Amino acid sequence: MKKYFFLLLMISLVVVSCKQNYPPKPRGYFRITLPEHSYRDFDSAGCPFTFKVPVYSEMIPDEDANAQQWWMNLVFPTMNATLHLSYKELHGDSTLYRAIEDCHKLTYKHISRAEDIIENEITNNNGASGMVYELNGETASGMNFYVTDSVHHFVRGALYFNAKTVPDSLAPSLDFLKQDIRMLIGSLRWRDIGKSK
Repeated sequence: MKKYFFLLLMISLVVVSCKQNYPPKPRGYFRITLPEHSYRDFDSAGCPFTFKVPVYSEMIPDEDANAQQWWMNLVFPTMNATLHLSYKELHGDSTLYRAIEDCHKLTYKHISRAEDIIENEITNNNGASGMVYELNGETASGMNFYVTDSVHHFVRGALYFNAKTVPDSLAPSLDFLKQDIRMLIGSLRWRDIGKSK
């Protein structure tokens, strides 16, 4: 009798314990601790422009074989991101038109992965104007821009993360860096073209 009671008890415990469904936990991402926004001046001797950069970034010359003078990478080590900056000295309207078209084409190369590309015209108080492209979706670049004085100077920037582009996981870092890029654009000043050589 004790055997049957014990067997019945075990079967009822198994039946009762198996009735609850435990759904799997959703995939999560590591918590990102973002620093407080703080800036310093980037003012390199001979550089045709100056602007403010975050104190938690490093400015490194572009080492690519095709890089030209004043092409630089603004690296954000804690966020595994790089803002690639390229500079072009303008020589007339045709050079300006080609530089704008190149920027537009490079941005719209991401159209196959982008859910949306938002274009915003920009102007700062130091004689610089241009366009900011915000790319939404699983694109390699989250933000592109160009800034020019339409006569002598043209700077293009493209923000890339050195990681798989999953919008939900990168959104906090991307939003944070967009503010830094807006500060860079807003504080950009041109130097006299004769002094930049």
